[in-house]
Amino acid sequence: MNSLFEEEIRGHHSMRDHLLTVVSEADLAYRLPGKNPTLGQLLVEMGDIQGIYTHS
Repeated sequence: MNSLFEEEIRGHHSMRDHLLTVVSEADLAYRLPGKNPTLGQLLVEMGDIQGIYTHS
């Protein structure tokens, strides 16, 4: 297996999988006061950025 995958990507996938097991739908909908996105929106944006990085 590629060492980059073993050292970097697998850890990111593990963190994502763990996060999705501990947050609830209410957590994903939570928004801090002001013009802040929800936690769910932040996670989608982070996933989009990770996908762009992966495809580059």
